[in-house]
Amino acid sequence: MKATIMSPDRRAVFRFFALLLALTVLAALSPAQMASAASEIDVTGRGAGYSAVLYDSTNGLPTSDANAIVQSPEGFIWIGSYSGLIRYDGNEFYRYDSSTGMSSVVSLFVDSQDRLWIGTNDSGIFLLEGNSFSSYDQKDGLHSSSIRSILEDDGGNILVATTRGMVYVDPAGSLKSLDDARIEQEYICELVGGEDGVIYGVTLSGAFFTVEDLTVTSFYESEPLGYGVINTVYPDPENPGWLYLGTQSGTLVHGELAKGMKDGTVISVEPQQMVRCIRLIDGLLWVCANNGIGFLSDAGFTALNDLPMNNSVEHIVTDFEGNIWFTSSRQGIMKIVPNRFTDISQMARLSPMVVNSTCMSEGLFYLGTDNGLIILDRDYQQLALPITELLDGARIRSVRSGSDGTLWFGTNSDNGLVHYRPQDGSWDIYNVGAGLASNRARTVLELSDGTVAVATNAGVNLIRDGSIVGLYDDSDGLSNLEILCLEEGPGGEIYAGSDGDGIYVLKQGSFYRLGRDNGLRSEVILRLRKDPAEEGLYWIITSNSIAYMRGRE
Repeated sequence: MKATIMSPDRRAVFRFFALLLALTVLAALSPAQMASAASEIDVTGRGAGYSAVLYDSTNGLPTSDANAIVQSPEGFIWIGSYSGLIRYDGNEFYRYDSSTGMSSVVSLFVDSQDRLWIGTNDSGIFLLEGNSFSSYDQKDGLHSSSIRSILEDDGGNILVATTRGMVYVDPAGSLKSLDDARIEQEYICELVGGEDGVIYGVTLSGAFFTVEDLTVTSFYESEPLGYGVINTVYPDPENPGWLYLGTQSGTLVHGELAKGMKDGTVISVEPQQMVRCIRLIDGLLWVCANNGIGFLSDAGFTALNDLPMNNSVEHIVTDFEGNIWFTSSRQGIMKIVPNRFTDISQMARLSPMVVNSTCMSEGLFYLGTDNGLIILDRDYQQLALPITELLDGARIRSVRSGSDGTLWFGTNSDNGLVHYRPQDGSWDIYNVGAGLASNRARTVLELSDGTVAVATNAGVNLIRDGSIVGLYDDSDGLSNLEILCLEEGPGGEIYAGSDGDGIYVLKQGSFYRLGRDNGLRSEVILRLRKDPAEEGLYWIITSNSIAYMRGRE
């Protein structure tokens, strides 16, 4: 047998197996340890959720407040803060200095021409086209220099909400007043567009109104509706003509505008109070409030309690990659990233524990833990069977399925190795009394001829037709009997990864060793895996590196 061990030279392959290494490490972590590695949130009810990261003045954001957020077509994330305009390119934050004339940015909008409109708290409107800024202020006709919200209508007009009524910038760039006695003296907090082209506005006093073709077409005071003071409005994208109203009292109201929002459905979002923003994303209705974030699904409202952002949450957007961004006027910005993994421990409501090995067989999921065997069905319900009673309290290091549908459990207990037949619930026990080298069975491998190799801390046993038929140990020259992993070679030989002496190649009562002289950078072999696509290629994960090996007879 000749073998060549090399470090991968393809970056894509390295990234793939770096992920494999990470998953190998995570497999040994308890759910509590995994939660501390990344802020994980289940927002689907299926154990597949999001990972959250907060950006503030401690990790790159120039400030710890954010008033507005948008993404422009080139991929930049733009953030409005009291310290000015900030651009994020996915790597670092850049703050535009005071030479632009901007300060205290409180609203942002990207229009259909990919221009960035910037509303300030006291300096009017700024427009960024390419790398050039222009501005509008009171001398241009602004009623107030404090801009609260900006939006574009179907005619290409840019509507601007101020603390004293509304104006708009027409397609020619002229600023004009949107005159209506009902809103001209109002502090207008928000503008939101509906799928039908209707624009909805909300005032500081709790009223909301509609704008169509630059005309205020309806106006609703909070008190007559009877839902409490209205903070925000969101047109239901799945039901044209229906709205969600967010109130100061911790409720949502879902109703039909044509009926004047009378007899709307009132939905409690407690413990959240002072609802600030509502958005539908991937089938979930997200709710931002003064005291946190939650979502409404078919199962009802869920408040998210383990987020790094939980105060003065005011805006939510999604970027081109599906990440969700939130702003807080006190805590900065938070990004939550969709997680491709399902947290089975969470779905099964398991207590924090170390899981050493898993195996899916015939629709059941077997988990080998430090304190016994857990079996879950398709609905993540835990099953109590005689085999779980047998292994209760045992440290299970390996769970492997055989080609005949049976399972092998390698334990560190008096039971040693257990061969389980789920078809009839029976089992056989291979321990020291039955001829196994040690009761500490670490891992199991079924070879192509049906022989089962068992790694223990006293060598490698071979089992065939229900009997222990062989042993590789120190009498054969193996100097390190702590075998961490097993794999079958291309000629039926056994590759045994040791805890410090490299790889033993075992066949027909003899062996040789592969170590540093053969290219390994570490002789602690954590994992060996046969490449499923390329014959004769094996991947090796050591204590400090990833390598691959090509071998042949």
